[in-house]
Amino acid sequence: MTQLAENLKAPLVELLLSVADDKLMLGHRNSDWTGLGPILEEDIAFSSLAQDEIAHAQILYELASEFDGRSTDVLAFGRDPTQFRCAEIVELPDDFDWAFALCRQFFCDHYDALRLGRMARSSYAPLAAIAARLAAYVLDVPTVLIARTDAQCARLLTSDIDPVDRPFLADGPRTAEGFLPVHDGLDFAIARSLAYAPYADMLWCETSTPDLDDARRFADAIHDEYPDKMLAYNCSPSFNWNANLSDRMITRFQKELAAMGYRFQFVTLAGFHALNHGMFRLARGYRDDGMAAYARLQECEFADAAHGYTAVRHQHEVGTGYFDEVAKLIGGGDASTLALESSTEAAQF
Repeated sequence: MTQLAENLKAPLVELLLSVADDKLMLGHRNSDWTGLGPILEEDIAFSSLAQDEIAHAQILYELASEFDGRSTDVLAFGRDPTQFRCAEIVELPDDFDWAFALCRQFFCDHYDALRLGRMARSSYAPLAAIAARLAAYVLDVPTVLIARTDAQCARLLTSDIDPVDRPFLADGPRTAEGFLPVHDGLDFAIARSLAYAPYADMLWCETSTPDLDDARRFADAIHDEYPDKMLAYNCSPSFNWNANLSDRMITRFQKELAAMGYRFQFVTLAGFHALNHGMFRLARGYRDDGMAAYARLQECEFADAAHGYTAVRHQHEVGTGYFDEVAKLIGGGDASTLALESSTEAAQF
């Protein structure tokens, strides 16, 4: 959701202040080391960490300010000291003990990753987006945030708190489980996607058929307001492709999507279907022809090796050679339990 109930605003401000205060205080403590690190590289790195912590605090103060009413400067520097929510560990002076400073940063980063990971699961989109980005930064993981909607086909809603959803509520009581009935359709999907667009890098509208007209209408509506927003499209295995499109249209389908701005196109469960159908064909062939069926599979593997396929050597593929090298390193070059040496794979492949 993109809107928050009144009774949740004060608790959210408290949460945001507690996280922001931790980061602000830690950033200032770390900045004590600017120009005083043991070596130049460590000095520069720790100074950068200090700046990052303070910048992250500002982001959190900005969201808190939307509900609290006070400016970010007042929240950061204008409150009474007794109103700060930071943990005691970030307040402690390090007395220029480099080991203490590093250990504190290590502890706070790990705690931060856990805390922000939980916040990233929030149903409130602005909070989830900020927490996910900060957690990704702490963990040094490149991240693309994707907002996905099923609104084109969804018929039930858990809450009517978000005004974006209200025009699509259907008449009638809640279901036995407490869900609200809604009018599904592309307009609903577009409305929801536009609401989440400011918080996501990419938008994904789930569909029930491979329909280029619907895809174009969705893309146009998003790009009218967010011209550079990346889009995702699930070329779903749930579609009956040949029943919906001609061979010519199937061939052109992804190029047409790309022209509309669908940068990420994928087939969910492609591996599931390939694995299951491949095993089914092998099992049926083995039933009828015995090992000849497996030999045919192996010949296909050999042929595909010329195109980059490597799994024909299964022990090599799963890293057996790496662990052999580890064993030799530990044994000073001498090991009697090497898996690949003199193995059938080494001899025949």
